[in-house]
Amino acid sequence: MRPSSIAPVLLAALVCVFGCGGGGSSVAPDPAPAGTQALAEGDVLMNGTFVAGADVVAFDLTTGVELDRGVTDLEGHYLLDLPAGQIGIFASSTSGSATPAWINVSSGLEDVQQDFNLTAGTGGLLVGRVVDTKYAEPVPGATVTFGAQTVPTDGFGYFAIHSVGANATGTVSASAPGFNQGELEIRSGQAARAELITTAFFTVKPNTDTGSSLGGVVRDITDGDPLGGAIMTLSRPIDPSFTPVKRQTNLGGVWRFYNIPPGAYALEIRRDGFLTTTSAAVINTRDGVLNFFLEPDPAGRASISGTVFDFNGATPLNNCTIVASSGAYGKVNAVSNASGTYTLTDLVVDTPYTVFFSPSSTRNESISVTVTVPSSGLSLSPSLPENGTGGINGRVIKTGQTVPPVGARVSAEKVGEPESGRVFEAYVDSNGNYGLNGLPPGRYLVRASFTGPGGVETLALAGSTDVIKGQVTKRNITFP
Repeated sequence: MRPSSIAPVLLAALVCVFGCGGGGSSVAPDPAPAGTQALAEGDVLMNGTFVAGADVVAFDLTTGVELDRGVTDLEGHYLLDLPAGQIGIFASSTSGSATPAWINVSSGLEDVQQDFNLTAGTGGLLVGRVVDTKYAEPVPGATVTFGAQTVPTDGFGYFAIHSVGANATGTVSASAPGFNQGELEIRSGQAARAELITTAFFTVKPNTDTGSSLGGVVRDITDGDPLGGAIMTLSRPIDPSFTPVKRQTNLGGVWRFYNIPPGAYALEIRRDGFLTTTSAAVINTRDGVLNFFLEPDPAGRASISGTVFDFNGATPLNNCTIVASSGAYGKVNAVSNASGTYTLTDLVVDTPYTVFFSPSSTRNESISVTVTVPSSGLSLSPSLPENGTGGINGRVIKTGQTVPPVGARVSAEKVGEPESGRVFEAYVDSNGNYGLNGLPPGRYLVRASFTGPGGVETLALAGSTDVIKGQVTKRNITFP
């Protein structure tokens, strides 16, 4: 048993979930000025069918702040406005939930396409984050429990518990060695939508709060990049009664030990794919900082390579973004060249990765596969399914006004056979965006209507718009 004098300080922060009912939920900020955000969009599907009414929420992975949220339209399409940075996007509906997606919005604010495939279940997705109270640093590897389900936090301190049920009730708890367990009761009626839960912040208190702290950052010596998932072991060779304490760096490479009595210690830094190093450490009455640079171990690295093909399995796809993501070790990116080939390097051997393939256009659908990389490397050459429909999206504004016409109705009427006269509808969200998806290829007449004060209806005509299979046509609409 570890002595209580070395217990750390932890906050199980933001057990924040979809829906806005109940106390303590974070609220998406007001729309940012034009030119400061990128458009993230995509489809939510289950077994190949578009899911309407699914919730999609985006968080800043480094701060835990909610950035934007939306609900899919009748064609399963969503639109979010996001700033540059590392973003986590979560999707859930009454019928199931999806694996969260970590995306990177470039400083150039390039638009991002991210689709979600829901896994059937009882519905509901509980999302939250565990961070340190004193330094506000994410804590990976903390244990979070809800009902019969227990999950660890990832390298950003996030956790996601699937299939929590419609309007579920119970107790959420978060814990780590050296801490008192923190609990929060989820009551009936805390969901703004039947399948989703909203909770508040809660704290896991330390057993004690004495002693000093020691922390720092672990980096790759070859390029200076931070290393997540490094195991830090603090021991005291001159005191056999001292139980070694372990910590794991988050995806920013940050680590910290808390409430350590003054004295001389040994610190081992071990990270798969790098050579292990040790260092002497002296802790006094003040907080200390030690930064480390690890040397790569060629025997612990491997790669994934292959060719990305069109749905026919023969035509290579260029400019496809490939991302290999690990909860502890972060992401590795690549882009397929003119021949459709790609290589993901510096992956950690014998570690599970989820590999995402995202085409540059929407002719093909995105896919993901989970693999474990052997020391010999891995060949992965998928064919991306064809998207048989297209879409129209854009922004709706009113001349001379900065506030978007929220709730305005946008319709697209099919012109010409087949399905002549069929009408698709969507509504303008709080950021002024709309999205029509799942449209059969052909020509459409796009209109918008808005009912203002006194019940006066204003009409706007965007004109004819061609929808091409596998592509999304942008069409902005301006009310007079």
